[in-house]
Amino acid sequence: MQEMRVNDIVKGRYSTYQLQDLIGKGGNAVVYSAIDRSTGLVVAVKKIMASDDTVMATWRKEVAIISSLENPYIIRYIDHARSGNAFLIVTEYAQGGSLFQQLKRNGRFSEREVARFMFQITAGLAYIHEKKFLHRDLKCANVLIGAGDVVKLSDFGLAMPRHVVRDDPSGGEEGAELGPPVVAVNMEEGVVGSVYWMAPETIRGEPQNESSDIWSLG
Repeated sequence: MQEMRVNDIVKGRYSTYQLQDLIGKGGNAVVYSAIDRSTGLVVAVKKIMASDDTVMATWRKEVAIISSLENPYIIRYIDHARSGNAFLIVTEYAQGGSLFQQLKRNGRFSEREVARFMFQITAGLAYIHEKKFLHRDLKCANVLIGAGDVVKLSDFGLAMPRHVVRDDPSGGEEGAELGPPVVAVNMEEGVVGSVYWMAPETIRGEPQNESSDIWSLG
């Protein structure tokens, strides 16, 4: 086991987290299960290794988004910190792993299980959209299973706040009625996400909206 002292996590605010098993990895991030030695509770620690300032900006954005979300179908934020060139996010631990892992281990879900999971995923995604965010990387590997087989949407590393603009059919004439809202995100970072789950507009590098997440949902 690898132990991280409190000052490596958040200076003076929390007790030691004792890292245990590697439970996930991808890109420049790894996720460990860990013990909060002040409570004995199991938590998850996502460790993102910094390579440039973009990584720090992404980490800050992910922390800002996940810490603002409170919903039974979204993984619960606990803590965050920087330790050297590693950026950390601590969340609740989902003991059932991901939908992807369960599919690999157990094969197909029953129709009843699919209906239950889809209801919970849809409810969590609707809440994210109500909070004016787009997830942008919805896939089985980012859908975790917590206690009681409750779905937990996770990994907000690619999530973005959405920005609402409006088409002006009048060409700017004063007093003209505005058209329907068009929801777009900043695409300066290029095409992001997991290709097999991407909506067509995402692959084309076009602005995304809530429908892009719904496409990924299926």
